[in-house]
Amino acid sequence: MIRSAFEHNLRVICPIRGGYGHSDDLKPSADPLGTASGDTLFLLKRLGMARLPYVVQGTDFPFASDLIARHPDVVSDLIGVGARPCLPGGQSVVGVGRWQRFFVSTARHAPHLVQFASNAVMAMCKQIGPEAMLRQLCRDSPSDLALLEVDEMKQVLVANISLMAGKSTNAARAFTMEYVAFQKDWSDQVMATRHVPVRIFLGKEDPTMDFSALSRLATAYPWMEFDVMGQAGLALMFQKHKELVPVIAEAAARAGAVASRN
Repeated sequence: MIRSAFEHNLRVICPIRGGYGHSDDLKPSADPLGTASGDTLFLLKRLGMARLPYVVQGTDFPFASDLIARHPDVVSDLIGVGARPCLPGGQSVVGVGRWQRFFVSTARHAPHLVQFASNAVMAMCKQIGPEAMLRQLCRDSPSDLALLEVDEMKQVLVANISLMAGKSTNAARAFTMEYVAFQKDWSDQVMATRHVPVRIFLGKEDPTMDFSALSRLATAYPWMEFDVMGQAGLALMFQKHKELVPVIAEAAARAGAVASRN
């Protein structure tokens, strides 16, 4: 992926949200979406970036739609890798993934228990180790499990898990606050993306995605383009980077061309 980014003259900015890795934790009273949008805008201003594509992965689509709703001129393209918007009314598009269904159900019906559940999961990860935790998370997706047999990929995936629950990290509070926020109706923020090209890629083996809802998503948000990719699951970016990096690079080139004209 790094080689491909260089070949496409692509600059990648990867901010770590508050509460993950060794970053400052979120305050209990903080708005996790608003905080992420504010931090992202601050970072882009410091880097001198005015308008660029936003690539969001997994359940993190709310962060992108929130940034676009608050600052509509910042994002030129929205590319979702394994991402999905909520349906109108805030209905979540949840598949059969054990972990996601557990947290969604807890966040909706017993939000006071989410912090306890998050701490328990982080503690389990520390006890059994990041690789064993990954195998638990990926047990419903053969293509994701296959990545763990490639040492280079396994090292990267283990490092990602360590940002949440390594020997000296614990993202339980941030994870809890985000998941509770995700269960609210944020479809108005999704609607705010209609002036931006939105392309969403999904792995056919992603157990956290309810593919029967895909037609409803396409009907509700006709400006979005959905692509389902075979032999891929939760770790879609790692499995299909040869196809995805050029798409991201094309969006970045368009944003750069507009910026140079202005």
